[in-house]
Amino acid sequence: MMQSKDYSVTGEQDQISVAILCQDLKVAKSFSEIFKKTGVHPFVCTSLKEFIEITSRPQDLPDLSIVDVKMMSEGNRLFKNIPAIRDELISVAFYCGQDSHALAYSTYDLLSLGMIHEGRSLTGQVKAILKRFNTYQGWQHQAKKALHSESRLDEKLNLVIKRSEELKEKNFYHNFLKNLEARFETEKNADDFLTAAAHVFAGVKEFKRFTFLELSPSGQKLVSPKFIFDKYQEIPSLWLGRTCRDGIEFFAQNMASQVCLEMMGGDLMSLLIKGRRGNPDLMIFIQVDNEDFLAQFDWESFENYLSGVFCYYGWRNQKVEDLSNNRKQSWDLFHEMDDIKFGGLPEARLQGGYERHALIGVDFSDLVDRALSQTEMRFYWKNFIQDFINGLEVQKKLSFTSYQHGVKHLFFRVEKEELEDYLKEIKSYSMRFNYWRYFEDADVILGANLKPDTRVYPMSAQAIESIIAKADKELENTEILKEEEVSSEVKKPASSYFFHPGSEQSM
Repeated sequence: MMQSKDYSVTGEQDQISVAILCQDLKVAKSFSEIFKKTGVHPFVCTSLKEFIEITSRPQDLPDLSIVDVKMMSEGNRLFKNIPAIRDELISVAFYCGQDSHALAYSTYDLLSLGMIHEGRSLTGQVKAILKRFNTYQGWQHQAKKALHSESRLDEKLNLVIKRSEELKEKNFYHNFLKNLEARFETEKNADDFLTAAAHVFAGVKEFKRFTFLELSPSGQKLVSPKFIFDKYQEIPSLWLGRTCRDGIEFFAQNMASQVCLEMMGGDLMSLLIKGRRGNPDLMIFIQVDNEDFLAQFDWESFENYLSGVFCYYGWRNQKVEDLSNNRKQSWDLFHEMDDIKFGGLPEARLQGGYERHALIGVDFSDLVDRALSQTEMRFYWKNFIQDFINGLEVQKKLSFTSYQHGVKHLFFRVEKEELEDYLKEIKSYSMRFNYWRYFEDADVILGANLKPDTRVYPMSAQAIESIIAKADKELENTEILKEEEVSSEVKKPASSYFFHPGSEQSM
């Protein structure tokens, strides 16, 4: 498209290029002189071939062409088939002589500025053509400005739409993060951080699979806890080759990432959950359902939030054994029961001492025997008993006085009116407790049945000792029977005999 120029017969105007296609040099000269008076020097083409060659070069394309109707065709060449004419890139006016009126019909299907007739004032007709040309060019200029403005408006509108979409997307992921945080708030009463995280992640449809890896108590392995969720990916324990004493070190993080990538596939994000140690305490791997979510979600903020939740659970379950007045030994238990029995306390028997309190006992015999049998593997005794009691106090918010009776028995003195609820809570808690965490090699223990026996005991030292002794005797008899069965199998005679031919004596 051509730029708008102010074209007039007289006065100053922008320079234009004019082509005259006419075989009659006298006529061409007449037109040329008219244009020269306006400061325009047209070029003359006396053949259609020459005109076609000139207009095929974009830099030589004229703004205006005066064409003699006699030049509408030349051999097999047609004026209307010239690309620049067909695409209306050139403004055209036609000239018709006295002897060529019959050829004017060939111009009817072409866009033109008009017809110049022989025998009339050429100057006046050219002036009229230039006025039309100026008007036409002005329209084109205005159309270009409108298109340019529309294009710029479209660009701005597209930019607004793009930014609006980006803002919507940003708000979506921001709201998604807030929703995840809200779900964690509803899990604040979960037994521990991993249980809470597993429940939340299992309900997020954008999370295809997830897994956890934490250090074993020895700091020499990364262990994947046991969870029964369709989305949970269990990872084999990873031996690190050296001890991580201050959290999961960088080499261990790399090892875990490579293993999880191989087992879970792509679109995987790893989160490093930090507590009080210098390095992360826990690694979380989450596989999402698309690349956009992986790229757009604010994983860093989510990682920081999870670290905060992890610290909350750590603070909630912190070791408070030395600060608690409600953690005692069996000597204290027997003494307090005798105080109730013999009136040494205000809650004497006649004052409702026995009616007010009840005793719940947890028997860890299977756990302790297993720990003692693993002579080459450490069991973290102190950590276990502290975490077990802490969980009941802090997570379950139970009010009791605990008494350790050796390493196999733990008793809880509770209010009798709450006995039924407390017994149910303690039974459920002891059945779901992760005992494997306190063995140095958790893989060996994961499938073992270490669940303790939880029951109500009489409020009497003699009755307690009698029940414990009876249980120990039954266990001892069971072990003797097992040993006798093994011994009898070893000493059992052969069930088949061999005979030599001709002899009845067995060998």
